[in-house]
Amino acid sequence: MSRMQHQDQHDDSLDAQRRIGVEVEFGGLSEERAAELILERCGGTVSGRTDHVIELATDQLGKITVELDTVWKHEIAAAGDAAGAIARTLVPVELITAPLTEPQIAVLDEVLDTLAQHGAAGSRDSLLAAYGVHFNPQTAFDASVVRVARAYAALEPWLRAASHLDATRRVLPFINPWPGTLVQALLAPDAGDLTPDDLLTLYLSHTTSRNHGLDLLPLLRHHDADAVTAALGTSEGSARPTYHFRLPECRLSEPDWSLGAEWAKWQLVDAVAEDPDLLARLTKAVRDEPDPVRAAEDMIAPLLHRKAFACLAR
Repeated sequence: MSRMQHQDQHDDSLDAQRRIGVEVEFGGLSEERAAELILERCGGTVSGRTDHVIELATDQLGKITVELDTVWKHEIAAAGDAAGAIARTLVPVELITAPLTEPQIAVLDEVLDTLAQHGAAGSRDSLLAAYGVHFNPQTAFDASVVRVARAYAALEPWLRAASHLDATRRVLPFINPWPGTLVQALLAPDAGDLTPDDLLTLYLSHTTSRNHGLDLLPLLRHHDADAVTAALGTSEGSARPTYHFRLPECRLSEPDWSLGAEWAKWQLVDAVAEDPDLLARLTKAVRDEPDPVRAAEDMIAPLLHRKAFACLAR
């Protein structure tokens, strides 16, 4: 399997500066075996270990954490051997990176290839396998955040269609689309005049759930923790200067899947957000046309002919 064929090569200053945290969920391997394979591929050492959590200091990708899903690892650690063994067959192992450069995503793609060759299972290897991929691109809380939110609102139906989700994945709660009222507000003709703080107020007035393909709550909490705490009624939750882009599947065991192609979906959102004319035409088309998927595809067709986005052609 060649994952590198999907990896976009960027050399502009924005991409050179940007860093992206990546989270990948999979089954089929224990955290111990996965950690061994990562060190064999990347070099490095084990820097820390607790129950079901292994910290790695790798030569090629920096810090990597390999652990059982954070929601369940404490319960499994407390369970007896038999119960724990059964439970862990349904609980994903997570690979969590420190913020990476874009070129390092290609290296991580090859790491996932190695894991797959040694038995790592993806989300379509079991009906119960709710494995996903999350990207956390760093960002400043400035006008670009409004453009990205508007671009994502317009592209989300197309992105979901391009993912070819099966019926099981489409009904899972952690891949809920943004509420229609939020999308309508972001596609409105005057939405381009929103300030970042306007976006914070708008977003919190329409959703306080983290179970969306693009979760803005960590970014909003980093900018204004008091406002988010007031809206959610709790101070719990991560705060970081990143978007949280959730993809509902991790199909790393399939030969035509690559992390680079998944990352290209976010790069497409970025590309639209950085083109004011395209963003204006796209939001108008999606707002006015009855089929938002077709409207979006018509608008982004020139982008999809670029080498960087060829992997996204439906």
